[in-house]
Amino acid sequence: MSYLRTQITGRIKTMLGQITVAGGYRTDIGSTINVGLLRGNPDEVPSIFVVPGSESGTSKYGESLTEAKYSIVGAVNRNETTVDYSESDAEWAIIDAMIADIRQIMEGRDTTLEGLTQGISYQGANPQYHEEAKEIASVEVNYLVKFSIARGDPESAPS
Repeated sequence: MSYLRTQITGRIKTMLGQITVAGGYRTDIGSTINVGLLRGNPDEVPSIFVVPGSESGTSKYGESLTEAKYSIVGAVNRNETTVDYSESDAEWAIIDAMIADIRQIMEGRDTTLEGLTQGISYQGANPQYHEEAKEIASVEVNYLVKFSIARGDPESAPS
């Protein structure tokens, strides 16, 4: 068994991998999933970066109630995307499509993730707009994931 947060991160990675046009989504950002630091290059897009962030918690009655921040970063090459858009609003349309796809997965019902967590809440999105036309369009979508572990045992949920 592994640390509960590792299991949660793995499940999020698996879920986000479903985001493909063939799977009924607006973009193909789920075709490449990277976990951890943002290390990518234009040859690796479309892609998603799952970035586990800071964690805080409170202890109570033999368990630790934990809140962990997650940033989900979607990136596409504007010249190779399948999103339908006009030239005047291309970046807006692509970024909106990535936000919609990520939110659809993260806020949809997943019984495995529900079994690991006590809730996931949307914390907002940070589009990365450019003054000049750039090849890569990206957006960071933030979540707060709540879960409990047995106090002193990060591998176990409280019994």
